[in-house]
Amino acid sequence: MPLVVAALGVATLIAWLGVGDRQEAAASNEVVTVAPRTFIATVIAVGAVKPQIGAEVRVGSRVSGRVWRLRANIGDRVEKGTVLAELETAELDALLAQRTAELKLVQARRTALEALAPDEEARALANVRRFEAEAKLTAEDLQRQQTLLEKGLAPRATADVARDRYAVAQAELESARRELDLV
Repeated sequence: MPLVVAALGVATLIAWLGVGDRQEAAASNEVVTVAPRTFIATVIAVGAVKPQIGAEVRVGSRVSGRVWRLRANIGDRVEKGTVLAELETAELDALLAQRTAELKLVQARRTALEALAPDEEARALANVRRFEAEAKLTAEDLQRQQTLLEKGLAPRATADVARDRYAVAQAELESARRELDLV
């Protein structure tokens, strides 16, 4: 009821403002251009919110799946937070078990690598040093064979073999360095 009285008061105010403007325009014989105006009105009312009879509420789920158990029926009264339905969890349980097994496997591999890491690092470092020495020797041999080839004292095949051995030694050294980086 108070809301209706307030609405009638606002309508009366709007009508009075409109009539006043027309009377002033007629009395002064002026032409008035119509322009939009902002009208702000605040209504304070006391009342009660009541549910609409027969209202339906949409219910949804964050995940999709099949309904395993329905705990409420159409027309039942429920409170906020009440579980209305349960979804099947067999697929999710299997996926969780699979991921748990994968996690345990990775943890076991990590533990094994941590146990072997000091030995593996020492072996990888030794390989790098060995291949560095071999690369240095093959580089010196390649230089010597190139010099002999230029002077005509060695055949080209010998210089080609020295060049190939040097390339192999460089590749082995690079591989050993990468292995050391991984350990």
